[in-house]
Amino acid sequence: MATSHDQAVRARSPGQDPDDPYPPVATLAQRIRPATHLDFQGYSTPRDGALSTAPADAPLRRLDLNEGPAAPPELVEEWLERLKVRALHVYPDEHASTLRAAVAGHVGVEPDQVAVGAGSVQLYQAVPLAFAGPGRTALVFTPTYGAYFPTVRSTGTRILARPLGRSARRFDAMPWLAAETGADLVICCSPNNPTGEVIPNDVIADLCAATDGIVMVDEAYGEFGSSNATALLPRFPNLIVTGSTSKAFSLAFLRAGWATARAEITSVLAKVQTPWHISGPAELAATLALTTYRDEIAANVKDVMRERDRLAVELPRIHGVEEVLPSEGNFVAFRTSRPATDTWAELLAMGIQIRNLSHIMEDPNYLRVSVTNIAADTDAFMRALAEVLGGGALGGPRSPRPSG
Repeated sequence: MATSHDQAVRARSPGQDPDDPYPPVATLAQRIRPATHLDFQGYSTPRDGALSTAPADAPLRRLDLNEGPAAPPELVEEWLERLKVRALHVYPDEHASTLRAAVAGHVGVEPDQVAVGAGSVQLYQAVPLAFAGPGRTALVFTPTYGAYFPTVRSTGTRILARPLGRSARRFDAMPWLAAETGADLVICCSPNNPTGEVIPNDVIADLCAATDGIVMVDEAYGEFGSSNATALLPRFPNLIVTGSTSKAFSLAFLRAGWATARAEITSVLAKVQTPWHISGPAELAATLALTTYRDEIAANVKDVMRERDRLAVELPRIHGVEEVLPSEGNFVAFRTSRPATDTWAELLAMGIQIRNLSHIMEDPNYLRVSVTNIAADTDAFMRALAEVLGGGALGGPRSPRPSG
């Protein structure tokens, strides 16, 4: 009777040493775990590819990824000073207790109701790992943030995408869709990326009541608007609200985010997260931003909101801009009379990098521009857009900036 070793020898590829004791490559390849749930493209932004075509001799304004304003210099200075006395060979607090307490104070919950991770995107994966998975489904409402799709699907969870359309009563469909699909996980973004609208709390409450699954509300841009789903946590044990320090808190480089929920929920999330899932430097910076330097952060946010509101007033007056979507994020989506691909490329050639939304919005003419706290960024973008769209200038005299 042939042994497994004999069979492996006969299966060796041409040219392989017959005395090689190891299985052939073909045999080893068959041992790789089947991964039918990974038949998708991983998430990536278009930034790196775009940079290869950007002008090398001109300063580039990166208004494409909704990054926050520059961090307060005082925060950076204290963070660096504290890092100097930290021993790099010593593990950080595995429970991130200091950061969880800072998040709890920021959103108004108890520390045991907070889970933290390397950016809120890590929590997008932890939630379906804990509460969905193979044989279960997640419901998302489109258009929305593209990272939900690969992070959720990587857990074996099937995604159901349902478009909401643009009607004034589009939110009314959300609880009905949650009940009709029987989804085990419902994901919504408020303020929504890329459209900017906040989902009212009464709709989120109806969502939570319509399903016995988990409802995850992503408030990565919450500090720029009126979204406050955390207020519903005492009423709904199936609610999870995520947040981020990458936007309003200016710490995208360090990756720190959170999820708030009932303590029973956060304890389950802790089981599926890797040990030390947030680095010591990230925890330190995020804690400083949420506590010691919260006033400086709030001033930055106020300035971003001022520039966003100015864009909302002045963009429609540029010849060729057909629609500007109301936004409570640090970005503005808009539609022009020209294909977005052409407009995007011409702006990039002028040193202005924004985001082409034609695929996400399923409309060839939509774009999105990130808003900073710097008036010169706003002015440079509007001048360039007016030139690209053929107007040459704004359509009329500049209106005064909104106060506050």
